[in-house]
This record gives sequence, structure tokens and C-alpha cells, in this order.
Amino acid sequence: MGILRFILALSVIVMHAGPVLGISFATGVQAVETFFMISGFYVSLILSQKYVGPGFYWRYIGNRALKIFPMYWVVLGLLVILCSRAYLKAGNFGPMNIYLEYPEVVTPTFLALSLLSNILIFGQDIAMFLGFDSVSKGLQFTMNFATSSPPVFRFLLIPQAWTLALELMFYLLAPLLVNRSKLVLLTIVGLGVVMRMWFAHHDYFNSDQWLYRFFPMELPFFLVGILLYRIYVKLQAIRLHRCALYGIAVTGLFVAAVQIPFGINKWIYYAIVAIAIPSLFIVSKRSAIDRWIGDLSYPIYISHLFVMWFLSSLDMFKKTGMDAGTLTAICTVAFSIVLVQLFRPLELFRQRRAIRQLNEMPNK
Repeated sequence: MGILRFILALSVIVMHAGPVLGISFATGVQAVETFFMISGFYVSLILSQKYVGPGFYWRYIGNRALKIFPMYWVVLGLLVILCSRAYLKAGNFGPMNIYLEYPEVVTPTFLALSLLSNILIFGQDIAMFLGFDSVSKGLQFTMNFATSSPPVFRFLLIPQAWTLALELMFYLLAPLLVNRSKLVLLTIVGLGVVMRMWFAHHDYFNSDQWLYRFFPMELPFFLVGILLYRIYVKLQAIRLHRCALYGIAVTGLFVAAVQIPFGINKWIYYAIVAIAIPSLFIVSKRSAIDRWIGDLSYPIYISHLFVMWFLSSLDMFKKTGMDAGTLTAICTVAFSIVLVQLFRPLELFRQRRAIRQLNEMPNK
């Protein structure tokens, strides 16, 4: 499943920088929501196989935190350092310049909240529901975050990390959900679908912030992932023919890679890719290469805007003559390989930590 995750990460680069080698892949929204399904699948897998027994919750949460935060903080730290260096050299703070452009809204309270959300990730999704009052310059709830002057989300230094806030909320809730009955999960998914349809037909809620950035709207994708894990378990027992598994897996990868040119309806896209996920995992779970490729997806996701800004600050798009999407993708992948290698000891520690818990359980 690593190749699928890699394609989805490239899809997000396409959303922000343009086609990669002339390929558009899936839309950024579809890529993120497919990531949510994959997250539900993987979390259900590890909670079923690794994190069981007394005290499993905090070990699981600790390992999830070690997966998300350290690499995020490194990218954040590099961004702050390079922005500060750019300011000292040219008087421009880069992505952080927003704090200088609108001093009237950067009150001590807002600065503290901004600092906490940028460091802790939690709450970054809330920025998509806030705007600045035109008179008091204080924060207020808004129907359209893009109309705020300035938009609150521009104070997020790694803007795409708002999706990680949703991911972290799911991690906290997952142990309460993965063992729920199929009926309960399907009921929640069904309610989410009905709510989405209702929102889409009411002007107040028919907007990007409600249909894409509101946790209850995205929770069904995580739950579908849990259900897909259960399908995977069934497929393991059935022992479906290898050719059938590869056929389903390749179809899912193909649709994820060329969805836009073929104009596939997004819900058909979700259905095809979801059906492919259990088969993809079966055919790829023992592949070290696929796992290594998949490990690049998270650093690609959190670092690509930083890399794109850095390349732009060096005028590399003009100097190389390469299109922004392709150059950003190449450099982000290279940077991500470095990050993965840098954090390999931590990743090995995470794995040992999970295995140690299993070994410490009685009758093991």
C-alpha cells in the first residue's frame, strides 16, 4: 500500500504546485480523504495486532505521537530558521511575513494561540472556521474563512497540517471505535453521509470548511478504513486467488494515478480505491520496497510547501526552467528520503516499543 500512499502525497503536491511530469493524479481533497481511509485501516490493524492488553492505550498514543510530532517539528524548525535568515538578508520573513504585515491582529493572546497551534498541531483545523473582526480585529466565527482579512489560516506555518489535527483526534478516539460492531460503524457512516447531503443543500453549510474540514464530516472516511480492515481479515481467510488480488490492487492504483484525465466522479473514485485497499495491503505487506516508498508519504506531505517556498526563494523554478510541480516533487522526495533516514533510529525505537509490550503480556 506504500505506492498508493506515495501517489496520494504527490497528488497533494499537484494541488499546490501543479502537475508532476505532466500528471495531475487525484485532486488534493480526494487524496487527503483517501489518506483518512488508509489511516483508519492501519490504526485498526495495529490496535488489533500490536496494542492489546493492560496499558495499551498510552503506549499506542505515545507511539502515534512519536510518528507525527518529531518530523513535523524538524520541518517547522527549519522553516523558522530559514525564514529568519531570509529576513536578516532581505527583510522578508517568507511564509512568516504575515506576522509583520498585519501587526494590528497580532495581539499577545493571538500570538500565544498561534504559537501553540503551530507547535502542538491541535486546533489548526479550527483556524478554518475563524476570521478577524473588521472593527475589533479580534477572532470571531465566520461562514467563510477566506473572506477574513487576513485569513487566519495564513498564520499556520505548515498550512496543510490542519489535516493532522483531524488525524490526531481520530487517534484519540480510535480505541473506542475499532471494536464497535459493524452495525454501529455503518450507522455512524450513514449518519455522516446524510449530514453531508444535508449540508450540501443548505447555503450556510455548503462550503469547503464544513464539507471538507469539519471533523464529523471526515470521521466516516476513518470508519470506512476500519471496515476495510475487517474485509482484509476476511480476504485472508478466503485466500482469494493471487491474480484477482493483483487485478483489484492495480485497478485502485491506476484510478488514483490517472483519475483527473478520465474525469471519474469522486464518489466512484472513493469506492474503487476503497475496494482496492485490502487487496493492496495483502499483495504488498511483505515488500520492503513498498514499505520504504510508503514511508516517504508523510514527510512529503508535511514538507512540500516548505520545499516549494525554499525553491522559490532561490528562484530555482526560473533558473532550472522546470515546471513548479515537477521540481517541487523531485526536491521534496529527496528531502523526504533524508528525513526518513534521519528518523530511522526513532522509527526502530517505536517498533521495539510496540513489540516489547506484546512480549510482556502473559501467555506470550
